[in-house]
Amino acid sequence: MSSLNYISAESLKDLLAGGQDKISVIDVRDDDFEGGHIPGCINIPSEQFLALVDEYVEQLLQQKDIVVHCTYSQMRGPKAARILYETLRSKAQNLWSKKELSSVEKEESFQKLPSIYILHGGFLAWRSRFGNVPNMIE
Repeated sequence: MSSLNYISAESLKDLLAGGQDKISVIDVRDDDFEGGHIPGCINIPSEQFLALVDEYVEQLLQQKDIVVHCTYSQMRGPKAARILYETLRSKAQNLWSKKELSSVEKEESFQKLPSIYILHGGFLAWRSRFGNVPNMIE
């Protein structure tokens, strides 16, 4: 995990089709979550994200990929992705500081952290692309 990147709705669909066991989708929409969402997503409302994110850290550290989004992925989604990025790095650093790891081993461990993506265009892009496709919106 070295930075935050954007992912298209089509690429996310491909990731999910490949098996959702190593990917988490986090929807940070607040009241607007009720209008439909990506199947299997975790809703952590943006207004509570900072307070709640620690509850999900252990689960998220087990993932290969994490995709964060809001309605447009212009403000809430990217902000939550940055918070998540820093939280996961900090948690990993704390865990690894208790172990005697060389700097190379620490760097290799950081590379194994989940990749964090922001859904380009947010849920609106997802709904626009897959709104008429069965089982793509709950």
